[in-house]
Amino acid sequence: MAGRHDPGTGAPPIAAGIRVRIHDGGDFYSPRYLDAWLTVIAASPHVGFYTYTKEVELFRMLVEPAPPPNLKWVFSLGGTQDVLLTRADRIADVFPTESAIERSQLYSQAAPDLLAVDGPSPVGMASNNIPKLKRRQGDRTFGQWQAETEGRAFPFDLAA
Repeated sequence: MAGRHDPGTGAPPIAAGIRVRIHDGGDFYSPRYLDAWLTVIAASPHVGFYTYTKEVELFRMLVEPAPPPNLKWVFSLGGTQDVLLTRADRIADVFPTESAIERSQLYSQAAPDLLAVDGPSPVGMASNNIPKLKRRQGDRTFGQWQAETEGRAFPFDLAA
């Protein structure tokens, strides 16, 4: 089928406006793995990529010095590197319910998910409806839970 593949690479053409979320679960577990994704992103300039990550140090080292124009990211609270985040970072926290997000006055990314990277910050998202995990989370956000686990103060008031 002539015209259906890029003559230089043999790959199918990339349609403008495509957005790809990196990871539905999981994270960038090593510099090599993140670098592999950065290679894919650089090779796909007409695709917008976005991701959530708790790997603050890795992004500060490998992404932030020269961020690809087609990559957006959100730092997810609830990780061991939360203390490295500031109000200047695009951040998200996981709340027990949508109504808890509303009470916090954060922006919800409930529909669509892209609001986390394209909309105002900070954003809240409701935790998955897994009864055992929801009981463990209680009324805390993931960021509050992590701070409590580490015996430190929550780094900042998201709704401020």
